[in-house]
Amino acid sequence: MAPTEKIKKVAFLEAKLKSQDQNERADALWLLRDALKSPYEDERRDALWLLEDALKSPYKDVRREAAAFLYGVALGSPYERGVRSCFGVALESEDPDVRLKAVSLIEAKLKSPYEDERRDALWLLEDALKSQDQDIRREALKYWEAASKSRPYKDKMDIFLEVSILKEVLNSQYQDVRRGALLLLEWTLKSPYEDERREALLLLGKALESPYPDVREEAIKYIIRC
Repeated sequence: MAPTEKIKKVAFLEAKLKSQDQNERADALWLLRDALKSPYEDERRDALWLLEDALKSPYKDVRREAAAFLYGVALGSPYERGVRSCFGVALESEDPDVRLKAVSLIEAKLKSPYEDERRDALWLLEDALKSQDQDIRREALKYWEAASKSRPYKDKMDIFLEVSILKEVLNSQYQDVRRGALLLLEWTLKSPYEDERREALLLLGKALESPYPDVREEAIKYIIRC
């Protein structure tokens, strides 16, 4: 497709998604869904940009369809940066259904048979744990705990990613996230993987310097038990 035609097509879709006419918006959503599945890389990339815009729409029908499209397109997508950007917008949506649809994407990616998908899910997980929405944080913690304890094998990259997130969220501003991180730290200290146990011990030492009393107190208890 010529650059001029491509620009026109994107502008056309963008205008229809913002239309006050619900039928026009519905037509645009069908076209957007097709564009996200296009065999052409540039069309799919443009569609992801439109998808991010649709997630911010003032119209509930557009936001919710966009969230469903995000769930579908994110699994197996080669455009991790574009998907993560859309995910961040969905997490901050004013629509609770959109936020919950976004966080359910983490569960799907954590269960993926593909290593890259599962690792990508860990980065999305970190974003979800920073959400202002307590329901989002609770769901994210549940998925994280299940994934950490059930993974049959972890290589050095898996351990690095999980410990990096643990380090980040131990000092979360949210007490529920810190509590969840402390429980996972305790479990990680008993990990069957030597590298993971070693990293957990280093984290335990850093936890003693935490600005949060609950983290420092739990770290002291772990050291006494060890």
